[in-house]
Amino acid sequence: FNVVVTTFELVMKDKQRLRKFKYEYIIIDEGHRMKNATSKLSGTLLQYEAQHRFLLTGTPLQNSLHELWALLNFLLPKIFNSADTFETWFSAPLSAAGGGGGTSE
Repeated sequence: FNVVVTTFELVMKDKQRLRKFKYEYIIIDEGHRMKNATSKLSGTLLQYEAQHRFLLTGTPLQNSLHELWALLNFLLPKIFNSADTFETWFSAPLSAAGGGGGTSE
């Protein structure tokens, strides 16, 4: 395929068929739906192979390092593979700077 355009619902419903392909790009509209790393949608999309991944969203983060990690984990899963490590890297520096380093919703 040169291009596959689908919906979140079909990504879930047809995952067995769609996961068989290696994609050059996966571009997710409404990327804020990926903020919950434990959701079925996030888990399913992480199983798709792609050279490049993009998230499009107009929804801001809500001062949660865990939400930021979930998005980065989808985009670069080999680098941001651990929420705990990510928290260790960024929580203390952000807290020291007076930023929103907490994970509360």
